[in-house]
Amino acid sequence: MTAPIVEAPPASRAQPEQAAETPGHGASRWQRSGLAASLLLSAGLQLIRLDRQGVGNPYYAAAVRSMLENFHAFFFASFDAAGWVSVDKPPLGLWAQALGARLLGFGPWGLLLPQALATIVSVALVALLVRHAFGPATGLLAAFALALTPVAVAVGRTNEVDAMLTLFVLLGAWALLYGIDRGQGRWVLLAAECLGLAFNVKMLEAYLVVPAFALAWLCCARASWRGRLVHLAGAAVVLFVVSFAWAAGGELTPPDRRPYVGSSSHNSVFELIVGYNGLDRLLPPGWTLGGLLPHAAGADRPNPALALAAFGAIETGARGPQRLFNPLLGGQTSWLLPLALLGLALAAADLRKMSDTIRRRRQAAALCLWGGWLATGFAFFSVASEFHRYYLVVLAPPIAALSGIGLALLWQDYRRPGWRGWLLPGAIVVTAALAVWLLLPFPNFLRWLGPAIGLLALVGAGSLAIDRARRRDANGRFGAAWLLGAATTVSLAAILLGPAVWSAHALVQPVNNILPAAGPDFGILPPGRRPPGAPSGPPPGSAMDGFGQPGSMDRADPALLAFLAAHRGSERFPLATANALTAAPVIIATGWPVAALGGFIGQDPIVSNDRLAELVRDGQMRYFLMPDVAQLEDLARRLNGEASGAGREGLGSFLTFLISDNARWVAAHCAPVPPAEWRSPEQTGNPLAALSVLYDCGSANISNDAVASRGAKDPALSR
Repeated sequence: MTAPIVEAPPASRAQPEQAAETPGHGASRWQRSGLAASLLLSAGLQLIRLDRQGVGNPYYAAAVRSMLENFHAFFFASFDAAGWVSVDKPPLGLWAQALGARLLGFGPWGLLLPQALATIVSVALVALLVRHAFGPATGLLAAFALALTPVAVAVGRTNEVDAMLTLFVLLGAWALLYGIDRGQGRWVLLAAECLGLAFNVKMLEAYLVVPAFALAWLCCARASWRGRLVHLAGAAVVLFVVSFAWAAGGELTPPDRRPYVGSSSHNSVFELIVGYNGLDRLLPPGWTLGGLLPHAAGADRPNPALALAAFGAIETGARGPQRLFNPLLGGQTSWLLPLALLGLALAAADLRKMSDTIRRRRQAAALCLWGGWLATGFAFFSVASEFHRYYLVVLAPPIAALSGIGLALLWQDYRRPGWRGWLLPGAIVVTAALAVWLLLPFPNFLRWLGPAIGLLALVGAGSLAIDRARRRDANGRFGAAWLLGAATTVSLAAILLGPAVWSAHALVQPVNNILPAAGPDFGILPPGRRPPGAPSGPPPGSAMDGFGQPGSMDRADPALLAFLAAHRGSERFPLATANALTAAPVIIATGWPVAALGGFIGQDPIVSNDRLAELVRDGQMRYFLMPDVAQLEDLARRLNGEASGAGREGLGSFLTFLISDNARWVAAHCAPVPPAEWRSPEQTGNPLAALSVLYDCGSANISNDAVASRGAKDPALSR
């Protein structure tokens, strides 16, 4: 992006630059007031009515509930207290939630507050990092941009760990830029340590910023080329050690002394890293880890990553460089993306004519960091096969930082003579046009928000253009100060109104806990106005209506809990389910060790049917809440609008993954419990319970000869 900084004489390299400024030092009253305002705005968007979100995603909420029961479950991030299966993420983000639950109680505030606070702190960090290189006003613009980034608001209000991932990456960015500014190599080691901690929040997604970090240090560090390479080599070692310390501990623990690694095909943490949370996200569904490494995942075993293809383009749209501008993703983080790209270009151009070496170094390092971060993220999300919209929160900091830089530079150019002074009105019009484009699939919002943005943009940009055209002299003086101030205010309103409304929507309607995203749900759109591939929603009144809304997936049926409490004996597991989605409400309500036989969606090869029969005979399991195969297949057909056969796209395809071989075995060998004994007359809990049957295997006559061989998995994977 930029040529390496010309070095000072060797004798001065070891000394910090005298003008180096500690972030926050010497801030004036208006700067502190502006930063406080941005933090208050972020706090309001994150904390107001936060308890309406319930406990968030029940899958992770249940894991935290189990982690509070014993240290074994806590260390391994076990979904259940007995250590049957772990969740599909490393534990650091969940440890923060467990700490919050321990301090504030297991509930909305205990589980969700850590992510909300992480988002607020991230706003402060972006303000300080941008301020250090480009000045206080630029830092405040970046802070407000991040505070109003819709996807950051949505993710911060749930128990998804992405907000914590972003915080650790920004802490690493602070250490990196501080080390470049001070000329001390140990800071890049601290930056690597922060990225290693981020890896232990969400694995390989943390590495999207590694090229940007390396580029900034390589181009801008105050050391010889050899010294820079040595520093980066040491950072790589630190990054590797910190990243894989927990994973190595899990891998070295005998499988019978730890939970099965959820969402892996071979009970391997490293397979989870490279496969389900790695290549399976990037490559097309036909090129999953199993396809690339056939020796690691045989065709006779289900690959949990195939379930990712159930959503595909529904959430993200078609792959390509235009993806981040489509209506599915654009409303989450792309409102200010044109400003960010323009800011990057303008700042890079200004570096060439900058004579102040201290300032030049700082800005070059910042541009390498923010620009490289945006470039790698943009490239990944343009080509990745399977990801969720809320993953885009990792792009929020660089877009916010660069858009703040862009606005500040555009304003400076506007106040000076030259052709670049006309870029500001043009940028306002382009940004407003993008906002209207993103609103097109939302007729209810387009009806009032689109004209408001357009009117503000025309008034603001037009006033700025008129003011500049009436320049009084060549020294940069313009028309009346009140006109200039009003035009600037109106222009900022035009730029920020779209993301502000999308962000504030979370205060009006709770964010979806399963697939969090800001703004209105696509399900409210009429046919013909939905973006290509957008979900049409479940059939009205069906059991899956409202899927993922707070309270729809985390409330256990009280009749089921009463039945289990009355009939529970000496079984190790008072209940076993086909998947974690069905088990989560019971764990949340009671903390009981409920075994999710097949992990998250029921396709983890944890236990063979032969081993399942042994567990029943030994009295470790008796009651099974399993899917009603006929109902699920029928609902899948309805969701996909097909006359026959299970659907292969969207939520319908996802439902077909809930039908496991274990579920078929239980249905064939155990007796159904009459629904009147365990199910409430009106469905008040997890909608999947309405699609389930409770089986009692206590009186089943199960022998080795009676075990169904269909679908039996590799005995080596038995529990």
